[in-house]
Amino acid sequence: MSSSRQLAAIMFTDIVGYTALMGNDEQKAFKYLKKNRELQKPIIEQLKGRWIKELGDGVMASFNTVSDAVNAAIKIQEDCNAAKDFQLRIGIHLGEVVFENDDVFGDGVNIASRIQAIAKPGCIYVSESVYHNISNKKDIQTRFVKEEALKNVNQPVRIYEVITIDTRSAPTMEKKVPESSVEKNIAVLPFINLSNDPEQEYFSDGMSEELIVSLSRLKNVRVISRTTTMQYKRTAKDSKTIGKELSVGYLLEGSVRKFQDTIKITAELIDVNNDTNVWAETFRGKMNEVFDIQEEVAKKIVDGLMVTLSSSEKASLIKRPTSNPEAYDCYLRARNFLYRLTRTNLQFAVQLFQRAIDIDKNYALAYAGLAESYATLYSNFDRDDSLLEKAIESGMKALRYDSALPEAYAALGLAYFTKGIFNEAILAAQKAIEIDSNNFISYWVLGDIYHKMDQDEKALEMYQKVIELNPLFCPAYGHMRMMYERLGKRNEYNPILEKAIKNAFPQYLSLYPDDARGHLFFAIESAEAGYNEQAESELKKAIQLSSDDPFILYGVTCYYARKGAVRLAIDAFKKAIKGGYLHYEWIKRDPDLNNIRYEPEYVELMRGK
Repeated sequence: MSSSRQLAAIMFTDIVGYTALMGNDEQKAFKYLKKNRELQKPIIEQLKGRWIKELGDGVMASFNTVSDAVNAAIKIQEDCNAAKDFQLRIGIHLGEVVFENDDVFGDGVNIASRIQAIAKPGCIYVSESVYHNISNKKDIQTRFVKEEALKNVNQPVRIYEVITIDTRSAPTMEKKVPESSVEKNIAVLPFINLSNDPEQEYFSDGMSEELIVSLSRLKNVRVISRTTTMQYKRTAKDSKTIGKELSVGYLLEGSVRKFQDTIKITAELIDVNNDTNVWAETFRGKMNEVFDIQEEVAKKIVDGLMVTLSSSEKASLIKRPTSNPEAYDCYLRARNFLYRLTRTNLQFAVQLFQRAIDIDKNYALAYAGLAESYATLYSNFDRDDSLLEKAIESGMKALRYDSALPEAYAALGLAYFTKGIFNEAILAAQKAIEIDSNNFISYWVLGDIYHKMDQDEKALEMYQKVIELNPLFCPAYGHMRMMYERLGKRNEYNPILEKAIKNAFPQYLSLYPDDARGHLFFAIESAEAGYNEQAESELKKAIQLSSDDPFILYGVTCYYARKGAVRLAIDAFKKAIKGGYLHYEWIKRDPDLNNIRYEPEYVELMRGK
């Protein structure tokens, strides 16, 4: 790969309100994407800029001079505002970046992206480094806006606005949205499966997840993520206790009975503060009416919360990812396999996501699920480069059909990270979080990227966010412990560890008792906390369930290495490498292996890696 480091002006643009537009009029949204491209590309090229890429509704470009970047931005904004189709936010930063083939990397890219995100509609915001380069240009006027602490940027950045003809007096095109006086907080608890077939569990879980997704689109409703509420599946805790633990005023509880082609959903909305039912109702229908039923329940919840919706929110509430119940059923089945990390489960997920796509070619969520499945298969089991290409292709197809789909950006982030394209992965993961702040997979991706970049403070922050959003995501605990150790703050991990051992791991394994990796993580963290008998028991379960999984064998290596059992650790390590555990960069940085790093057999196995 050819690469060069240089100073460049990086410009980001983004269409205002594109997410809401996709919910209201998908065809119009695609039309705007095309117009946006046709408007910007000639101007960028005319002013000697380099069109780097599109990411959803955003555009990234680079310029050799600040003047060219700013003049391009002014021309783009003026032409865009004159066309009156849509508005743009534009951000520009001058900084040192790395050009590698057709991409750009570095903090300069991230800062420009952050500045664009806070710009007002129809405006151009620039950093102080840009301002200093244009402050003596008579034809470019600016005004100071504010000093802003940008996320993942060490020092506050002084922000300036470039004044154009349009921004002197032009009114905003944003429509005012009626707001409720108080934000309503709600948790949708996992629905109970009352079907005679326990295999229908995926369907009841899917019902609660779809409601969470629908409600999450509403501005004045804060919805607890599904990954957080899953810890209350089959819980004996009362509603008041759950409400207090989740800091919500309302709970939705329910059950699903699915028999052949009929569905029965019983749900109740509970006011936690008063410990009273706002409403309780039963919804019935055929499988081909499943989306109508979901819509009816969502509207009933909104009515109970007494939330005022804008027209775009009303449209988003009834947005359907597919119109085909069979495709939807395949998608829910696939999701049920996706996070149960065995090769077989992931292969099942691939088949079911593909089946959903075969039924509905425009099913964006199914493409996103397929992308995540391929990337996870590659990362954990099969080092076949074609899997990563399929992951990226599927993720891009998902964005073609829904350019505001956080699951698609998250899947692309995972795929790009696995491929080693960190800058692309960071942008995709940040975009996913921008759309859906509960997207824990994107925080997980960012954590691993920052860890590999030796930015341990940032990595720890990301892993902490993962656990906050999904306390049952077992791999995050070990990674978090590693960051605390590398930062010399190991004692700060102890309260988290105790809570995980008493709650998170047992709860997860009660849901998925056959998950070998879950037992492995439980074993390692139990040993770390001094629960040695429990640790040995969990380790045996992990090995019994999946004795030939190279990930399990690597985990056994870590377990024995931390205990100082060098011979057992080396034997397990040799089996892990032979079995296909090839994450050499991770191995080199893993403090769990410190006790065996100078063993001759370890040195030999790692020679040249």
